[in-house]
Amino acid sequence: MSIDSHHYEPHPSNEVFINKYGDCKDQTVLAMAMLGEIGVKAYPALFSYTFDPDFEKRLPMASYFNHVILCIEYEGVRYYTDPQRKGLYFDETSYDLSGGYVLLLNGEGGMLDRVPAAKPALYINFSGYRVEINEDGSAIFDGSEIIPRIPSTQIRSAYLNNTEEGRKKMLSSLDASLSSGGTMLERTLNNIDDPYENIKINAKYSRGDFVEVTNDMMMFGMGKWSTKAWPSTERRYPIIFAGNSRTERELVFIIPEGFEILNLPEGIHYETEFATFNRTYEAAGRSIKASDIFEIKMARLPSDGYEDVRNFFNNVSSSSNDTIIIKKGYLQKEE
Repeated sequence: MSIDSHHYEPHPSNEVFINKYGDCKDQTVLAMAMLGEIGVKAYPALFSYTFDPDFEKRLPMASYFNHVILCIEYEGVRYYTDPQRKGLYFDETSYDLSGGYVLLLNGEGGMLDRVPAAKPALYINFSGYRVEINEDGSAIFDGSEIIPRIPSTQIRSAYLNNTEEGRKKMLSSLDASLSSGGTMLERTLNNIDDPYENIKINAKYSRGDFVEVTNDMMMFGMGKWSTKAWPSTERRYPIIFAGNSRTERELVFIIPEGFEILNLPEGIHYETEFATFNRTYEAAGRSIKASDIFEIKMARLPSDGYEDVRNFFNNVSSSSNDTIIIKKGYLQKEE
């Protein structure tokens, strides 16, 4: 957003402070002025949302940079932060800025730099549930989920700045999403009032259609990872993974009395320089522990690496459709 002649020139910091309003340039200049009052050096950094791996070879043009963030210099270390972003400490960089190029205006001729990767706590999504399976195919899930920081901030804002009726609608939508269309029995939101913590959700819900029942057999699993489709066999341009992401899941299935495990899938492991997928199974008595981790790493790959990328995602999608099979009264035959 630009006002009058301030497309490139920020408003004076005292105006921003008095008006309680400002765009990215204005907020950065205000933060610099406030930090200067306590003797902390800070500079504006022009940020580019491009992820061109050859960016440093381009001719210099102001139009490459479409955002301004803050660089804080403290005890010989540079920290990059976005004053417009809520829920982050000064030394935390949101994952949408990770790896981006910045032109640091430090009064010494400037320099081109890269924003470091975000801390794992900002992007890791964790869920862990105990799943009690009933003979009719229904199941009770009881566990928790930890939401990454930025989505936590969005949920917190939507909850705290809403009407009572709006909160009910929001929570109803959240329950439907968490329970995959099942029935939410209990749910609590933790850290909802702390702007710098990840929200933790404790939930207990039922699903009547979780297990496929066929005669005396039951089939279920962690579910297939639906990844992006990569139908083309060739690519002309570099492949860009703009930031890190990691999803961790753990499900402990408790099978009904009188059932035995007929099929327990093998573990799955794929690892590349840009991504990792792991899935493991462990069985003990009536308990089956299933867990997986899907991680994408910030990377910029040449076009000739496209086949590896395509194979990884296609393999994850096809192999993660595995199924646990249990049978009532089944006894393992001796060899």
